Amino acid sequence: MVDFCVTESPRPKPVRCLDLTQLRRVTRTQVKFPYSTRILLQFNPDYTDYQLELRSEREIEILEWYKILIRFTMESCELQVDRDPAVVQPGLESETEAPDRM
Repeated sequence: MVDFCVTESPRPKPVRCLDLTQLRRVTRTQVKFPYSTRILLQFNPDYTDYQLELRSEREIEILEWYKILIRFTMESCELQVDRDPAVVQPGLESETEAPDRM
């Protein structure tokens, strides 16, 4: 007998494959709002300029990922901030709405 979920919904094809041996820095940021903790993965510039940010509302899930990912890099940072600086306040102009960017 074949498992139902395997036949009905196979995993989607990955959008991007990243080599963790090229990982330059792992930054763990603790934010009080909107997510408790997030992890920013930065790769060597000669490999890619892509940065990956992982977020979760569950602190334990992010800490497990952080413990795994710091094994692949020599540099890790930890930051603590009160609010997310990237959140745009209602009524204020965002970077994408600026007239010179349209």
